Amino acid sequence: MQAMDIDAPVITAELGGRSYELRFDNEQIRRTEMIYSAALGVQMGYLGILTQADRRIFGALCAVCWGAIASAEIHERVPKQLRTRFADFDARVRYRELIDQADDIMGAAIMALESGEKGKSKNA
Repeated sequence: MQAMDIDAPVITAELGGRSYELRFDNEQIRRTEMIYSAALGVQMGYLGILTQADRRIFGALCAVCWGAIASAEIHERVPKQLRTRFADFDARVRYRELIDQADDIMGAAIMALESGEKGKSKNA
């Protein structure tokens, strides 16, 4: 996937008893790929992770969500020591919660990619 500017859709999700802001942008893509590789020990690009998340595979959904949370916290300038750690997020979140909100999460992720594609062709 080529680098492109992503308009950042932001949604709120209730996961693990907490309300999280999820931001879908370039930082989210980077964080998603990094945590997927670190947590699952598999190198995979963002589109592959999204494909798995769309199939409701827990590890991929967690990576997409945590990447979006990390991006939102970075954007909001949350101090590093107060940011949500993946291990804490993973321990708190339940599969059913992710499944119940997967359509909204995946919709925002796809919308971000589509906005980036439009911007790329516009700037080509």
